[in-house]
Amino acid sequence: MAADIGASLDPKYTNYFAEPADEEGKARVEAYVKWVRDSFGKKGADKGEPVPEEFYPRTVRLVKGEQLFDYNGYVRGGVIVSKRLKDAVEATEPGVHQFIPVEVLHKDDTPYGEPFWYFIICSRIDAVDPSRGGVEKLFYTAAPDKFPDKYFWEIKTGGRSKLAVSKEKTAGRAAWRDTRYTTGTFFSDALIERMKAEGMEGWVADTYWEEI
Repeated sequence: MAADIGASLDPKYTNYFAEPADEEGKARVEAYVKWVRDSFGKKGADKGEPVPEEFYPRTVRLVKGEQLFDYNGYVRGGVIVSKRLKDAVEATEPGVHQFIPVEVLHKDDTPYGEPFWYFIICSRIDAVDPSRGGVEKLFYTAAPDKFPDKYFWEIKTGGRSKLAVSKEKTAGRAAWRDTRYTTGTFFSDALIERMKAEGMEGWVADTYWEEI
Protein backbone atom coordinates (compact mmCIF):
# COMPACT_ATOMS: atom_id res chain seq x y z
CA MET A 1 0.00 0.00 0.00
CA ALA A 2 1.03 3.59 -0.64
CA ALA A 3 0.39 6.14 2.09
CA ASP A 4 -0.27 9.84 2.52
CA ILE A 5 2.59 10.88 4.78
CA GLY A 6 2.80 13.73 7.24
CA ALA A 7 4.72 14.82 10.32
CA SER A 8 3.84 12.75 13.37
CA LEU A 9 1.69 14.41 16.04
CA ASP A 10 3.10 12.17 18.75
CA PRO A 11 4.51 14.47 21.49
CA LYS A 12 7.93 12.87 21.03
CA TYR A 13 8.04 14.26 17.49
CA THR A 14 6.43 17.66 18.03
CA ASN A 15 8.62 18.99 20.82
CA TYR A 16 11.00 20.88 18.51
CA PHE A 17 10.97 23.77 16.08
CA ALA A 18 13.65 25.31 13.90
CA GLU A 19 13.80 28.82 12.42
CA PRO A 20 16.16 30.37 9.89
CA ALA A 21 19.34 31.27 11.74
CA ASP A 22 19.84 34.70 10.16
CA GLU A 23 18.00 37.54 8.45
CA GLU A 24 18.98 36.28 5.01
CA GLY A 25 17.33 32.95 5.73
CA LYS A 26 14.15 34.64 6.97
CA ALA A 27 14.06 36.74 3.81
CA ARG A 28 14.41 33.60 1.69
CA VAL A 29 11.35 32.05 3.37
CA GLU A 30 9.30 35.22 2.93
CA ALA A 31 10.30 35.34 -0.74
CA TYR A 32 9.13 31.74 -1.12
CA VAL A 33 5.75 32.56 0.44
CA LYS A 34 5.34 35.42 -2.03
CA TRP A 35 6.42 33.22 -4.95
CA VAL A 36 3.85 30.57 -4.03
CA ARG A 37 1.14 33.20 -3.80
CA ASP A 38 2.12 34.75 -7.13
CA SER A 39 2.39 31.31 -8.77
CA PHE A 40 -1.12 30.18 -7.80
CA GLY A 41 -2.71 28.47 -10.77
CA LYS A 42 0.50 28.67 -12.80
CA LYS A 43 3.43 26.38 -13.46
CA GLY A 44 5.85 26.54 -10.59
CA ALA A 45 5.13 26.22 -6.90
CA ASP A 46 3.93 22.78 -5.84
CA LYS A 47 3.52 21.60 -9.45
CA GLY A 48 5.87 18.67 -9.24
CA GLU A 49 8.81 20.74 -10.40
CA PRO A 50 12.06 21.81 -8.71
CA VAL A 51 11.88 24.99 -6.66
CA PRO A 52 14.57 27.70 -6.94
CA GLU A 53 17.10 27.03 -4.18
CA GLU A 54 17.21 30.74 -3.39
CA PHE A 55 13.97 30.29 -1.42
CA TYR A 56 15.50 27.98 1.20
CA PRO A 57 17.58 29.01 4.24
CA ARG A 58 21.13 27.73 4.28
CA THR A 59 21.12 27.44 8.08
CA VAL A 60 18.35 26.86 10.65
CA ARG A 61 18.54 27.02 14.44
CA LEU A 62 16.58 24.92 16.90
CA VAL A 63 14.53 27.34 18.99
CA LYS A 64 12.57 24.55 20.70
CA GLY A 65 13.79 21.06 21.57
CA GLU A 66 17.12 19.37 21.00
CA GLN A 67 16.47 16.38 18.74
CA LEU A 68 15.61 16.00 15.07
CA PHE A 69 14.39 12.88 13.28
CA ASP A 70 14.37 11.36 9.81
CA TYR A 71 11.25 13.28 8.73
CA ASN A 72 11.00 16.75 10.28
CA GLY A 73 7.87 18.77 9.59
CA TYR A 74 8.33 21.44 12.24
CA VAL A 75 10.99 23.48 10.49
CA ARG A 76 10.33 26.87 8.92
CA GLY A 77 10.74 26.62 5.17
CA GLY A 78 9.53 23.05 4.68
CA VAL A 79 10.17 19.42 5.53
CA ILE A 80 13.79 18.46 6.15
CA VAL A 81 14.97 14.85 6.04
CA SER A 82 17.91 12.79 7.25
CA LYS A 83 20.59 11.22 5.10
CA ARG A 84 19.09 7.75 5.40
CA LEU A 85 15.65 8.94 4.24
CA LYS A 86 17.26 10.86 1.40
CA ASP A 87 19.24 7.74 0.45
CA ALA A 88 16.10 5.60 0.58
CA VAL A 89 14.25 7.93 -1.81
CA GLU A 90 17.18 8.17 -4.22
CA ALA A 91 17.69 4.40 -4.23
CA THR A 92 14.30 4.10 -5.97
CA GLU A 93 14.22 7.37 -7.93
CA PRO A 94 17.76 8.66 -8.40
CA GLY A 95 17.92 12.24 -9.58
CA VAL A 96 14.15 12.79 -9.60
CA HIS A 97 13.46 14.71 -6.41
CA GLN A 98 15.08 17.86 -5.09
CA PHE A 99 17.20 17.86 -1.95
CA ILE A 100 18.57 21.19 -0.76
CA PRO A 101 21.23 20.95 1.99
CA VAL A 102 20.65 22.87 5.21
CA GLU A 103 22.90 23.18 8.25
CA VAL A 104 21.17 22.74 11.62
CA LEU A 105 22.41 24.53 14.72
CA HIS A 106 21.56 24.06 18.38
CA LYS A 107 20.23 27.00 20.39
CA ASP A 108 23.80 27.96 21.35
CA ASP A 109 24.85 27.95 17.66
CA THR A 110 26.90 24.77 17.93
CA PRO A 111 26.44 22.45 14.92
CA TYR A 112 23.86 19.70 15.26
CA GLY A 113 26.40 17.37 13.70
CA GLU A 114 24.28 15.50 11.17
CA PRO A 115 23.40 16.46 7.57
CA PHE A 116 19.84 17.36 6.62
CA TRP A 117 18.10 18.41 3.41
CA TYR A 118 14.93 20.22 2.48
CA PHE A 119 12.91 17.63 0.53
CA ILE A 120 10.88 18.78 -2.49
CA ILE A 121 8.87 16.10 -4.26
CA CYS A 122 9.21 16.52 -8.03
CA SER A 123 6.67 13.98 -9.26
CA ARG A 124 3.07 15.05 -9.72
CA ILE A 125 0.70 12.49 -11.25
CA ASP A 126 -3.01 11.76 -11.57
CA ALA A 127 -2.94 8.43 -9.73
CA VAL A 128 -6.02 8.21 -7.48
CA ASP A 129 -8.22 5.27 -8.53
CA PRO A 130 -11.91 5.75 -7.55
CA SER A 131 -12.99 2.18 -8.38
CA ARG A 132 -13.07 0.98 -4.76
CA GLY A 133 -15.42 3.81 -3.81
CA GLY A 134 -13.29 5.63 -1.24
CA VAL A 135 -13.36 9.01 -2.97
CA GLU A 136 -15.86 11.24 -4.71
CA LYS A 137 -15.55 14.08 -7.20
CA LEU A 138 -15.92 17.68 -6.13
CA PHE A 139 -16.13 20.08 -9.06
CA TYR A 140 -14.44 23.46 -9.20
CA THR A 141 -17.30 24.96 -11.23
CA ALA A 142 -21.08 25.19 -11.01
CA ALA A 143 -21.32 23.67 -14.51
CA PRO A 144 -19.67 20.22 -14.31
CA ASP A 145 -21.31 19.09 -17.54
CA LYS A 146 -19.54 21.90 -19.36
CA PHE A 147 -16.23 21.45 -17.53
CA PRO A 148 -16.01 17.72 -16.73
CA ASP A 149 -12.26 17.81 -16.03
CA LYS A 150 -12.44 20.57 -13.40
CA TYR A 151 -12.64 18.41 -10.31
CA PHE A 152 -10.63 17.06 -7.39
CA TRP A 153 -11.00 14.01 -5.18
CA GLU A 154 -12.33 14.11 -1.64
CA ILE A 155 -12.37 11.13 0.71
CA LYS A 156 -15.93 9.98 1.35
CA THR A 157 -17.30 9.64 4.85
CA GLY A 158 -16.37 6.09 5.81
CA GLY A 159 -14.15 5.78 2.75
CA ARG A 160 -10.73 5.63 4.41
CA SER A 161 -10.60 1.82 4.15
CA LYS A 162 -11.44 1.93 0.42
CA LEU A 163 -8.75 4.24 -0.92
CA ALA A 164 -6.68 3.23 -3.93
CA VAL A 165 -4.11 4.48 -6.40
CA SER A 166 -3.17 3.10 -9.80
CA LYS A 167 -0.30 0.63 -9.58
CA GLU A 168 0.51 1.31 -13.24
CA LYS A 169 0.92 5.06 -12.63
CA THR A 170 2.89 4.71 -9.41
CA ALA A 171 5.19 1.87 -10.49
CA GLY A 172 8.85 2.60 -9.79
CA ARG A 173 8.14 5.74 -7.78
CA ALA A 174 9.29 6.50 -4.26
CA ALA A 175 7.16 9.61 -3.66
CA TRP A 176 4.70 11.81 -5.49
CA ARG A 177 2.02 14.48 -5.21
CA ASP A 178 -1.37 13.88 -6.81
CA THR A 179 -2.88 16.36 -9.26
CA ARG A 180 -6.41 15.78 -7.96
CA TYR A 181 -5.73 15.09 -4.28
CA THR A 182 -3.46 18.02 -3.70
CA THR A 183 -3.24 17.86 0.08
CA GLY A 184 -1.51 14.48 -0.03
CA THR A 185 2.20 13.65 0.13
CA PHE A 186 2.41 10.07 -1.13
CA PHE A 187 5.14 7.57 -0.32
CA SER A 188 5.23 4.17 -2.01
CA ASP A 189 4.88 0.88 -0.20
CA ALA A 190 8.52 0.02 -0.94
CA LEU A 191 9.77 3.28 0.57
CA ILE A 192 7.57 2.93 3.65
CA GLU A 193 8.73 -0.64 4.23
CA ARG A 194 12.36 0.50 4.07
CA MET A 195 11.61 3.34 6.49
CA LYS A 196 10.03 0.90 8.92
CA ALA A 197 12.85 -1.64 8.54
CA GLU A 198 15.48 1.04 9.28
CA GLY A 199 13.50 2.50 12.18
CA MET A 200 13.05 5.93 10.63
CA GLU A 201 11.13 8.33 12.85
CA GLY A 202 9.13 11.55 12.73
CA TRP A 203 6.55 10.54 10.12
CA VAL A 204 3.05 9.12 10.24
CA ALA A 205 0.74 7.64 7.61
CA ASP A 206 -2.43 9.76 7.58
CA THR A 207 -4.17 7.41 5.13
CA TYR A 208 -3.25 4.17 3.39
CA TRP A 209 -4.02 3.64 -0.31
CA GLU A 210 -4.10 0.22 -1.93
CA GLU A 211 -2.12 -0.01 -5.17
CA ILE A 212 -4.38 -1.74 -7.73
